[in-house]
Amino acid sequence: MGDYRPAQIAPVLREFLGQDGIEAEDKDIMLHALSLYESKNVDFADALVAARMLRRGVTQIFSFDEHFERLPGIRRLVPGEWLRGDTP
Repeated sequence: MGDYRPAQIAPVLREFLGQDGIEAEDKDIMLHALSLYESKNVDFADALVAARMLRRGVTQIFSFDEHFERLPGIRRLVPGEWLRGDTP
């Protein structure tokens, strides 16, 4: 297996999800996550979490993962900093 980049993976998965007979729970969220994955250089899991959060109107996440800072509409709160009041 070779190394594939998000720009190679996302279009293939979008095409797959668009095929007749392919069903996916919350397909629009999956497509949004693929877009974030491809354009913001984040792991797909992070992109999917963000897409689900935004759909539900949630904009803040406690995480040590700095990738969330790349995602528009998401504000990352670092647990230790937040408790100390170091985060605005």
